[in-house]
Formats: sequence, C-alpha cells, structure tokens
Amino acid sequence: MNDLELQRKSLPNEPGVYLFKDKRDKIIYVGKAIDLKKRVSSYFVKTTYNDPYYEDKIKQLVKEIHSIDYIVTENEKEAYILENIQIKKNLPRFNVFMRDSKSYPWVAIFYSEKFPRIRLLRNPDRYGKDNIYLGPYTDKKEITRILRDLRKIFPYCSCKKPVRKRKRPCLYYQLKLCPGPCYSDITRQEYL
Repeated sequence: MNDLELQRKSLPNEPGVYLFKDKRDKIIYVGKAIDLKKRVSSYFVKTTYNDPYYEDKIKQLVKEIHSIDYIVTENEKEAYILENIQIKKNLPRFNVFMRDSKSYPWVAIFYSEKFPRIRLLRNPDRYGKDNIYLGPYTDKKEITRILRDLRKIFPYCSCKKPVRKRKRPCLYYQLKLCPGPCYSDITRQEYL
C-alpha cells in the first residue's frame, strides 16, 4: 500500500474540503464533500463519463496527485464556503468554476450613516468596519427574498447617496417601501 492509498483510507466519513497536491506540494485541486472518504475515493475508481473532455481532465488530475490534505467542517454549507475561499486563495489549476472574482453575498447595514441603508454586497472589506455585516450567504436568491420581505415590514433606504436631494423620488419611495431620505425632509429619528 502506497502513501496516497494510506492517506485516502485514513480520511474521515465527515463533511469537509479536500486539497490535492502535486509532488512539489502545490495545491492543484480543491473540492468539497459531504463524506470526505467516499468523495476522494471516487476519483480513484475507474469510471466512464459522458463527457470525454471531463474524463481526460479527471485522469490527468489523478496522475498528478501526490498527497491529500483535508479540513473537516460542521456541515456541507461550511464546506461549500471554505472550498470557495481555498480556490480563490490558492488558484489551483484544475479548478475552473470558482476562480472568478465573485464571492458570496453579504447584507450590509450602514448604521454609521445619517440614514442607515441596507444593501446586498459582495465584498464587505471595501466598506469599512463601522458597518454591520451579516453573512456570507450561499443562496443569493433566498437572501434577496428575505430583504424584499423585510422591506415590506420595515421600509428602509438602499439608495447609494441617500442624503443627496433628488428631483424625483426613488422607486421604493413611490412604492411606500422607503421613507425617502433621498427625496423628502425627514429626520434621522423619524427614519429610525
């Protein structure tokens, strides 16, 4: 039994992220799993895929694997987030899908502003530490729906420049889903 086989057999049957490394100890692939042992073992079983390009890619990947590292997570959602972080950090050459600059959405509450806004954003680091950030969320549609429902109960401002007086009110103000600090003369106390 070789080292790689021993590493595979010692993997836990738990959710997590696995990192395949080449002989130079460079991460060449990052993946997530509900069951690390089963998922990693599936790469080493002879399988036929419908897509010949994908099949060749897997064969090439397996040839280059020299060692396996892993990180156990509490659940699949954590594994998904950690996988995304590891791919963006290490840029493994066999990962293609998650290399873009997109990251998970966050809800930002710009509480330090005169009229606190609530916005959905991708990179909270760009906006400073004076704000409240909730997230990250893996499902943008779901968090967008939650914010839409929240606005119906507690109308809030999401304009980019809420203190600048506009000639026309924003759409949310017209729909009575925003108190309109960008258009009307309301105080912070009235807004809150």
